[in-house]
Amino acid sequence: MARGIFSVEDDALQAEMPAGATWDWTRNEANQLALDNNDTITSASWALEQGLVAGAIVPTSTSSTIFITAPATPRDTPYRCTLTYTTAGGRVTPRAFFMYVRDPVLFT
Repeated sequence: MARGIFSVEDDALQAEMPAGATWDWTRNEANQLALDNNDTITSASWALEQGLVAGAIVPTSTSSTIFITAPATPRDTPYRCTLTYTTAGGRVTPRAFFMYVRDPVLFT
């Protein structure tokens, strides 16, 4: 199960994970794609700020999941994580959220 599942209606998305953890994060675009004449995702790529490490990426026709490894040291400034997907209808759409890396001892 994905740690974070975001929908297109979410604005100013923020997430957090403990330092040193590897979690999976999903960006679900099903609602937006339904509005776009039931378009589907044909390709997806992720861009992570330096410090986060990308792992496996698992795309579907309506979402994309990425495994992200956080650095071992917490940071007060968030990291930007951006999914850019292309649809069968030719739409190219970037979607981003901000990842806070927290002290694992204090993480709740």
